Amino acid sequence: MTLKKIIEGSTLSPVQLAKSIKSLKSLTESHTEYEELKKEFIPEGQIDRITQIIKGLEQEDEFAILCRLMGTCQSLVGIDQTPIVANNTEVAPDFLAQFTPGCRVLVKSSSELKLAFRCFVEVKSSQKEYFKISKRDFNQRLNFAKRYGLPLIFAVRLLANNGAALWVIADAEYLEKHDRRLNVSMLNKGIRHLLFDEYLVIPMPNLHMVHYYDSKSKELGMKHRVYGTQVKSFFLFQDVQFEIPKEELFIYSVIANVFQPEEVRVQTKDNIT
Repeated sequence: MTLKKIIEGSTLSPVQLAKSIKSLKSLTESHTEYEELKKEFIPEGQIDRITQIIKGLEQEDEFAILCRLMGTCQSLVGIDQTPIVANNTEVAPDFLAQFTPGCRVLVKSSSELKLAFRCFVEVKSSQKEYFKISKRDFNQRLNFAKRYGLPLIFAVRLLANNGAALWVIADAEYLEKHDRRLNVSMLNKGIRHLLFDEYLVIPMPNLHMVHYYDSKSKELGMKHRVYGTQVKSFFLFQDVQFEIPKEELFIYSVIANVFQPEEVRVQTKDNIT
């Protein structure tokens, strides 16, 4: 009996069948070859459904890669979603995870903060500019998470923007408050920045930086072609003055230059500008 006949006569669920066919991808040498394999083995009446599930499984792979690249996820374990004991009120999420974000802006080193955040993660994707999950699907996954006393996180990739990797990550509580709906405008909300230890830098209006340069300095540092070596810098905002730590002068200066600051005043006395 051929593999195609076995698949056609099997009683596998669509999810199980999709996982089996996706596992054959490692045997192919090109995307075209894999697409031909799918056409051959997916039963005629299930092509759209199985293809949709496989796309979802591929989003899980991308999320796993993202977790590894960001370096804040210590454990990400896929969960077999085929229940041994049937329970229609619960559905297992995709992953069991542990994150240990560094919060490196607030502490000197990641070793000073070792708080682990354990959770379940449900990975979704949407071809639209928003994602919406039904109340039934939402509650089934939430019920499972509650049984084990862990929070539930939704990681959603929005594909409407030319397939760009726009991941919105929010906990179940946030999703429920917003009618179980996420969109692109929520990219900087939710808990993505916390889990992945990533930051969005926006300068305040009327923010000033004061740089001190020494034309006679022999220290290593940022060089100005006229004024010499940058030896210290301050942020000024209204009545607040903050001196930038010397070891971080370079990175702060690089970030500030991205925003194309305007030079408003220059003062020179002896070798100091």
